[in-house]
Amino acid sequence: MFDKATARSGGEPVAEWEWLFEEDEAGVPSAYGLMQNYPNPFNPTTTIAYTLPASSRVRLSVYDVLGREVHRLVDGFELEGAKTVAWDARDAVGRALPSGTYFSRMVAGDFTFTRQMLLLR
Repeated sequence: MFDKATARSGGEPVAEWEWLFEEDEAGVPSAYGLMQNYPNPFNPTTTIAYTLPASSRVRLSVYDVLGREVHRLVDGFELEGAKTVAWDARDAVGRALPSGTYFSRMVAGDFTFTRQMLLLR
């Protein structure tokens, strides 16, 4: 793992999620991972990063506090590697969502993980 305080890419700090996982010699992540979205809190766009150590079927969705799926960001087969997806705080039909707590949930292989996000309008 990289040391967050000293990790640099071309003299600039690397994105926060980049230091959270180890890679093999080919640059493939060593584990499934769902990183904390950034920025968080956000308005209106945030980035969600995740890692896949092997090609997998991936489902990455956003849920509200009542557990309703409000948007499915990824749903399909993806190759191994580090990935990012942006979310613009809209539901599946394009309506802007209100301020509040939302959850990103990723299911890939035997891996399931959830992270909390805060939208402030």
